[in-house]
Amino acid sequence: MERQLAHAEATIEDLRGKLHHARREKDAAVDAARTTEARKVAVDRTLVATESALATEKVARDRGDRALREAQATINLLQSKLNAATQGLATAKTELTAERQARQKAEGAWRIPKTVMQIAAPATDDDPAALPICRST
Repeated sequence: MERQLAHAEATIEDLRGKLHHARREKDAAVDAARTTEARKVAVDRTLVATESALATEKVARDRGDRALREAQATINLLQSKLNAATQGLATAKTELTAERQARQKAEGAWRIPKTVMQIAAPATDDDPAALPICRST
């Protein structure tokens, strides 16, 4: 019976050691789980912040793309207007040159050629008809 008692006490001590060891492992596992949970919460927060930043960046990029398209459309419109104005200027210059040439031609036709008598007769101050007609251009 003493042997059985000693054997029972040894078994109890062994079980106490195993229980103590199991408690330490459980405490370590709980600490690891807490640490893991805290890291998961931090990662989730970072993920939410990153997704929010990406969404904000996408909105900003979309705005930038839209602004770029609008600027390109404005540039195209202004280029078209500039081309039209350049063409209008060239047309106006051509028309002005033609008008000057026509005016010069018309003014040349308006001039009255001197007759032989006007060239031969000396001009007098009291006869305005005898004075040559000169028009300045």
